[in-house]
Amino acid sequence: MTTHSTEFITPELLARYDVPGPRYTSYPTALEFHEGVDESHYLQHLEKLAASGDAISMYVHIPFCKSRCHFCGCHTALCNDTSEMTAYVDNLLAELSLLAKRVSQRLPLVALHFGGGTPTYLPDVQMGRIMDKVQKLFDVQPGAEVSIEVNPAVSSPTQVSFLRSLGFNRISVGVQDFNPIVLKGIGRHQPKETTLAIIDAARASGFNSVNLDLVYGLPFQTPASFAHTLDEVLAVRPDRVALYSFAYIPWIRDNQSHIDETALPGRDDKFAFFAMAMKAFGQKDYLQIGMDHFALCEDELGQAASNGTLFRNFMGYTVTKSRNILGVGVSSIGYVDSAFFQNVKDNNTYYQRIGSGLLPVEKGVVLSTDDLMRAQVITELMCNFRLDFAAFEQRFDISFERVFAHELGQLKAQREAAAAGNELAFTEPPTHELKLTPVGRIFVRNVCMVFDRYLKNKTENRPLFSRTV
Repeated sequence: MTTHSTEFITPELLARYDVPGPRYTSYPTALEFHEGVDESHYLQHLEKLAASGDAISMYVHIPFCKSRCHFCGCHTALCNDTSEMTAYVDNLLAELSLLAKRVSQRLPLVALHFGGGTPTYLPDVQMGRIMDKVQKLFDVQPGAEVSIEVNPAVSSPTQVSFLRSLGFNRISVGVQDFNPIVLKGIGRHQPKETTLAIIDAARASGFNSVNLDLVYGLPFQTPASFAHTLDEVLAVRPDRVALYSFAYIPWIRDNQSHIDETALPGRDDKFAFFAMAMKAFGQKDYLQIGMDHFALCEDELGQAASNGTLFRNFMGYTVTKSRNILGVGVSSIGYVDSAFFQNVKDNNTYYQRIGSGLLPVEKGVVLSTDDLMRAQVITELMCNFRLDFAAFEQRFDISFERVFAHELGQLKAQREAAAAGNELAFTEPPTHELKLTPVGRIFVRNVCMVFDRYLKNKTENRPLFSRTV
């Protein structure tokens, strides 16, 4: 069974395992962050980072959007006032200065990512100010991955060329879908020609990697329309594709209440879209990267997936092994010395904290040894679909099979139930490693949930996570 073969996944299997579950961009998930971890903890961890001199990554959050897309699940703020954007950048630059002062040296920066919101909605002069500040305060390494998310509806080929001149070398274009009916259903207004012009400009400007973001499970998507979108995407031949499952959670994201729920595809149809994409990309020399990405075989992400060195964090799948991330801007999340820290989500509170000379941390979590072990298991499974016992035991000086006997028992029970029901198991019987089967790769979130000790205590009436398939 190849990585793009899904014919053995039955409606019964989907019905049993398509349940709410984390996407595991972090472990513990953001739901475990609490206000008991504050700026004082952040300062202590930054001090340790400064002493280590380790390389860092950085995430910069730009919250502003011209309009709010109905499907969006990000922290955004509608804004048509350039003075508000200037004020935000002023404070963001001040936060960068506060961070640089705390680490007391120009730490090597190996990855920089701008997300949002809509980063390209920011005026060019403000983007230039941020990049200039980062380059002055931190040692951007040769070959560093410098990436940005682009909304074609508010971007232009000229802006794309400008971004390249600032040092950006990877661009992620938010396509979502090429079908105009689907785009209208999610409040997105971007003609195909506009999107293609952005892609062409990125290649003409010399970006190392042009990536496209797609979403399946959107309102009004049909097999025919989605197949056409896949053809359009393959004709462009992006270096990478992120294929996200639409998480319909209007009780958490009220902007999604604008979506016509009756126009959403059902569970089986939604999975059929994913299966269609897996087959289409697999036939065109793309490798499946983790649970929802695809990359050309020659792309460095594809190479990392092939040799088992893939990594994942809040910025997505990456070849960068730096675990320390400085989060900058409202709502941004960072990871420093085995602890997560999240900034305040309100702009005015952010300005007040920065104006008082304080880092704007609102909450976080310091990982225990148990957290670190489970995070390692989940990361390896989400990235490389396997966990080598020897490497794990060397790092933590424990017996994997002894510490995780209960979890291995649960996976064994799933294998036995699958055999009894004439289905395929998610994991292979463990020998020197825990390895997912091809079907297990599709249900990787379900396998990871077995190792999540926090899930046992979740008793809310409404789901807190998107569905796993």
